[in-house]
This record gives sequence, structure tokens and C-alpha cells, in this order.
Amino acid sequence: MNSQLRHLQLLACHSRAALGLAIHAEPSPMSEFSIELAAEQIVDARTKSYFKEVLSSFINGHYRSAAVMLWSVVISDLVYKLQDLRDLYQDPVATSILEEVLVKQTAKPKNPEWEPYLLDEVNSRTQFFETGEHQHILWIHSLRHLSAHPILSSSHLLYEPNKETARAAIRNALECVLLKPPVFSRKVVINLIEDLGSRKALLPDAESLRMYLEAKYLKNLHPTVKLELVRALWKFCFRLSNPDLIRYQAPQPSGGARALRCNCRWPGGSYPSSLPG
Repeated sequence: MNSQLRHLQLLACHSRAALGLAIHAEPSPMSEFSIELAAEQIVDARTKSYFKEVLSSFINGHYRSAAVMLWSVVISDLVYKLQDLRDLYQDPVATSILEEVLVKQTAKPKNPEWEPYLLDEVNSRTQFFETGEHQHILWIHSLRHLSAHPILSSSHLLYEPNKETARAAIRNALECVLLKPPVFSRKVVINLIEDLGSRKALLPDAESLRMYLEAKYLKNLHPTVKLELVRALWKFCFRLSNPDLIRYQAPQPSGGARALRCNCRWPGGSYPSSLPG
């Protein structure tokens, strides 16, 4: 068991090191946000294609068009993320939300009420949004309505957002939705453990583990989620006492190099909703 614990500590330490590098690499709050650079980091290829229309409208000064299209892009991307969770992870919450939305859309095909319903359900039933992000997306919805519908009591029938308003909406859409991978609407710690266990043969050493963590998980994580991962890995190192909770394979030498392997299995083959204390 001492040998197994040592191997776990190595995995946790290397993971914590990668997490620490990513945390320290966070851009300064005062640094300039680039919409063009952020657009290249959009996770879903379909969403990235749709977003080009938003970006083109913004660059050409068509801020009303950008605001109207932006809401459609956000909702489409949320649907894609839920579909990925359903198809790739058999996520029951994502499946339930999609089924409920389909019922609403089928009952009233021309009524867009399912769109804010989808947003509210994602907010209340998943861990996708950080504090305040749901309100940012609701504001984008309001901006879309102002920009798309004539106001008879106004001297200008159609509202025209200024450049700063349109830019703020686009940035909120990117940071709150479009740049996030769908996996983070699940318990990220549980998913990371499960994922590393299933890919043990592809991560034979600390460097490959670091590169994998940075590429798949760390680049889009909020600092609060990174800290949650650090706490969980710390717990594995120093607070794990149940030998039946996780089974580890000892590392096997290969070509003179020590290989780091971990096979995580929860009793009964299922993963708990929260980690043990």
C-alpha cells in the first residue's frame, strides 16, 4: 500500500504542478481581451463557423446585427454541448433537458420560448455557469430583443447598440459559453479521474500527463475550478485511507525509464457524486 500511495502522490504532484503553472499563467485582468484571438479558441467547430458572422458584423460596424446573431450562436452552442454530454457521456441531466426542449419546440414550432427555458435549465441543473455568468447571458437575450424588435414609442424604431455594448456582449458570450468545453457541466474532478484512469496507457510519464492536462482541461478552466482540482489531488495524497476506494497499478520500468500509470476504479463500477472526506 505504501508503494501504491507513492505512485498516487506522484500523479497528484505532477497534476498539481501542471495546475499551478496554468494558474500562474492566467492573464492579468488589465490585459486587453482580443475577440479575434478568442474566436480561434471556440471549442465547437460549428459554433466557430456561426461566430464568424457575429465577428464580421462587429468589425464592419453592424452592431445590431452582431447582437441579434450572438444570441442564436449562444443557444446553438449550449444545445451542442448538451448533445455532446448526452452522446459521449450518457449524461442524464443533459438528456432530460434536451427532451424537454424538444417537446416545447414541437408543440410550438414558431415560438422561441424554449430558448430562455434552455438557458434557465442549464443554469439550475448543471454546474456550467460560474457566479454571475447566467445574468450576463440573460443580458445578451435582452439586447437581442431590443435590437430585433421595433419600438413604436421611440423616435428610432430599431435600437442600435454602440460598439462598447456590442463588444461587452460578445466577450461575455465567449467567456461564459463559447470557450468552455461541455465536460465542465459535469463534476470536473470526477471526470478528470475517470478520464486519466481510462487513458493510463497513453500517459506513461509526467511530461505526457502534463501536456494532456493542459490541452484538454486547463486552458479553459476558471481559477476556482483549478483550485477545486488541487484540493482533490491533495486529498488523494494525504487523506485517502480506504484501500477499496481506488486500485492502482504499480509503475513498470520501460527502457530504463519509470512509467507512471494509474488505474482508477470505484467500487461497483460507478462514480460517486462527491469525493469522500
